[in-house]
Amino acid sequence: MHLAAMAASDNPPLKLETDSVTLGGASLTELWEYSDTVEAIRDGHWDIVVLLEFLQGARDTWPQEREQFFTAVRKFDQEIRQTKAKTALFMPWVFKMNVAIPMDDAAAAYEEIGNELDAKVIPVGLAWQQAASQRPALDLYIADGTHPNIMGTFLTTCMHYVAFMGSSVHCAQYQPESVLPSPDTASSKAMARDMDRLRQTYVIPAEERAFLEKIAREAIAAQAETDQR
Repeated sequence: MHLAAMAASDNPPLKLETDSVTLGGASLTELWEYSDTVEAIRDGHWDIVVLLEFLQGARDTWPQEREQFFTAVRKFDQEIRQTKAKTALFMPWVFKMNVAIPMDDAAAAYEEIGNELDAKVIPVGLAWQQAASQRPALDLYIADGTHPNIMGTFLTTCMHYVAFMGSSVHCAQYQPESVLPSPDTASSKAMARDMDRLRQTYVIPAEERAFLEKIAREAIAAQAETDQR
């Protein structure tokens, strides 16, 4: 939704067709078993299929989780290649609380499997980390410390837009609407009850949009350099 809207707001506007298959908190292994996922890949005539998994398990189970992640990505990539599409890997941010797997370890896992399969890695988590380093007061999360607020949504969307469409496109003209997780992806019933409290009615100032676009472009350029090594 946000990617197509960002493209449509560009000058000149671009038309992108997007869709998603999601299950709240599901791993790629679980999504592989969900029939709608493979059907969407086979029936969509896509150019790119983006895979995402939050690697947030316990530290002592990290080696097993990492291998399960790799196995699931390989299965999806094989299916994606059969449709003549390309695989992209959405490297996510880490949660604010209960972080068992550091960003560096998660990033290394994404880069390893990306290199193995020659899949584009979109280093969203590293961009979030860089934005926090440069502007510690700029929060990218809603109150639950897990889901993105509109600034986190803007940065994440811009990362994908630049990664897919190249450096000639522009993000900063896009103003995303307030975002909230849907009830079926809420991390708890208590959070679902507090949706009104979590709702954010905030317009991103132009200067902050320009800053976030700069972060996105730098992260994509740095990843391209890493991929060439």
